[in-house]
Amino acid sequence: MLSSSEISSNTAKDILLAKAKDPSQSIEALSEGKQQVSDEGEIEKIVAEVLQENAKAAADVKNGEMKAIGFLVGQVMAKSQGKANPGMAQDLIKKQLGV
Repeated sequence: MLSSSEISSNTAKDILLAKAKDPSQSIEALSEGKQQVSDEGEIEKIVAEVLQENAKAAADVKNGEMKAIGFLVGQVMAKSQGKANPGMAQDLIKKQLGV
């Protein structure tokens, strides 16, 4: 599930650390509602909202301040309740800002 980007690395760690008698049940229970979103269209919408709401950070990234991109990815993650694929979010932020 991790290699196919269905779940995040944090959810995978939770599953590995779970002490259940039946691992398949713990995987289902722990991953329920935590599947990672890798739908580009859905993440693009969230990125557009985040960029609009955080114009200063977006301008900083456009001006070469790449530390601000981490902040923007964090905002995308917060808006998606931790479900957005962070790598895809970062790529889409760069794409929408033209960097």
